[in-house]
Amino acid sequence: MNASRECWCWALFSVACVVIITGCTNLPSAQPTIRVSYTCQDFDQARWVSFKFGSDSPEDVTSTIANLRKFDQGKIEFTPLASSFLVAKWTTDRERYEALFQEDRLLRIYVRWSQPLPSFAQIVECLGSPDLYSAVYQQSEVQEFNLGLWYLERGFVVDGYSFHDHFQPPEVTPNYPMRGFTVVAPGNPEQMISGVYLDGDAATVQAEVMRLLKPWPGSIDAIEVDSCLDSPSLCRTDAP
Repeated sequence: MNASRECWCWALFSVACVVIITGCTNLPSAQPTIRVSYTCQDFDQARWVSFKFGSDSPEDVTSTIANLRKFDQGKIEFTPLASSFLVAKWTTDRERYEALFQEDRLLRIYVRWSQPLPSFAQIVECLGSPDLYSAVYQQSEVQEFNLGLWYLERGFVVDGYSFHDHFQPPEVTPNYPMRGFTVVAPGNPEQMISGVYLDGDAATVQAEVMRLLKPWPGSIDAIEVDSCLDSPSLCRTDAP
């Protein structure tokens, strides 16, 4: 009887050891999974030249997305807006897209990255120095900082924003996170403003944006921030 009990105990001990060892070998790796959200390929011109801004219809854009990006057309959501505007939205593992149409003609494509976000310095490393930039601190519900990098020959406006509870504008550093970009037809600033902003053809919108755009100063450290809290006339929207 004692011998039988001893054998049973050893058998149970052996099974427990096997379970523990097997469990240890199946433990997840201590290395965290790195989720890649942004790469320089987001700006590859080959990804954007197939879209014809100013002429593509919603059907044209849907076909381009399905053929070029291998994306399921059934996952593209269309939402009518006021007046003559229409928005198409679709999402991938890394990005959210919004295509804006006016009178069924493609006006712009708006891209938002998921985390982790690229830095100001990484954008400049990918695209080179922008032609123009805007860095504006203004009052919304709280203080809001907006940074825009304008690449005229590419039709890209890369942007970042952040919210603050103090009067002084934040410091712009190479690590400042950028959140996405807008693609429109390449052109001069006035032409691109028409695509980037709703009512971008309006004289008041054109005047406000042009007041805030500056030539690239040569380095990130030389960025100048305009504060509409200090100078409200910079951000006025009631007159050209």
